[in-house]
Amino acid sequence: EEKAAVADHELLNFPDPVYGAQLQDLAVPGLKGEGRMRVVYTKENVTLGDGTVVALRKPRYSVENLGYGPLDPRTTLSPRLTPPMIGLGLIEQISAADNRAHADTDDR
Repeated sequence: EEKAAVADHELLNFPDPVYGAQLQDLAVPGLKGEGRMRVVYTKENVTLGDGTVVALRKPRYSVENLGYGPLDPRTTLSPRLTPPMIGLGLIEQISAADNRAHADTDDR
């Protein structure tokens, strides 16, 4: 059933039996994190359509310092990056008085 779901692209991977679907590098006090992602970049030259050659960095992902044993051999890694929080510094420049002046006290 699992193989069919992957073949039909209904699922891309399955949770690791020990670590689950998402590696937690932090933990509550008294416990250790599950592990740390390691990213190593290799340079790769790519030729664009107009013949220009550009150098790109290709990432290779692994996990180190695993806290609870090795990953299952079938476990795949699919790193995610959080979106940048661009503009928060600008929002913080708005004075509290201006915010209060524009508040909708009736929640309309």
